[in-house]
Amino acid sequence: MSKDLPYFRFYPGEWTGGRIFKQPAEMKGHFIDILCRYWKNEGNYPYEEAILDFDKSIIDFFLEKKIITKENEMLQIEFMDEQVKEIEQDKKKKSKAGKASAKSRYVKPVEHNLTPVELCSTDLQHNLTDPSDCSANNINNNRSINNTNSNNNKKFIKPTLLEIKNYVLENKYNVEPEAFFDFYESKGWKVGNQPMKNWQAAVRTWHSKNDRASPNIANKLGVSQKTANNMQVVKGFLETRGIKVNAE
Repeated sequence: MSKDLPYFRFYPGEWTGGRIFKQPAEMKGHFIDILCRYWKNEGNYPYEEAILDFDKSIIDFFLEKKIITKENEMLQIEFMDEQVKEIEQDKKKKSKAGKASAKSRYVKPVEHNLTPVELCSTDLQHNLTDPSDCSANNINNNRSINNTNSNNNKKFIKPTLLEIKNYVLENKYNVEPEAFFDFYESKGWKVGNQPMKNWQAAVRTWHSKNDRASPNIANKLGVSQKTANNMQVVKGFLETRGIKVNAE
């Protein structure tokens, strides 16, 4: 969301005329923090995640005052949802316009029935190691090399937090999406000193590590596997913020 719009609209008239204006100053401050977290999560903010970020009593306070609503265990803030929807619609329009532009620039390849020797006199010749070698095998080999190079040069596209959340939920991975996102965001999306090539593979690696660690924690602390998994999630989340936790 920060790429599309790094800020959300705030209307003083709605603030002073709404229920929030009548609340204590401390709760107003909490509400601003909740808005920022809600926006960062692109409007997808589960109740269970919110009570980890804030005290349960704070979230329940706003629900009771109907300043925030909840549906299917997801928090909802109406004026923020409207802005998220506007951005999604704008992205679809831009995507549609981009596809139409690409289609208008597309040039259909020229079909030919040239022999391997005739192909050597075309634009393929500059790809041959030895232009004088016009065998069909060499032409095909060079085509394969070009295709391989094209795949290797494929640019990595950084995932959004929502994409990571969806991938984790679909596969039921033992990974905290926000901790994963914040960790690699701080590393410039690098694995060691090398740029990341496949973020899905990195998620699977985190899942494997968490799955191996959770049974040990469950045994040592005498808690259920589910509780141990949740502890691992919270531990990873806190460590991305520089807070060291000894769960052993």
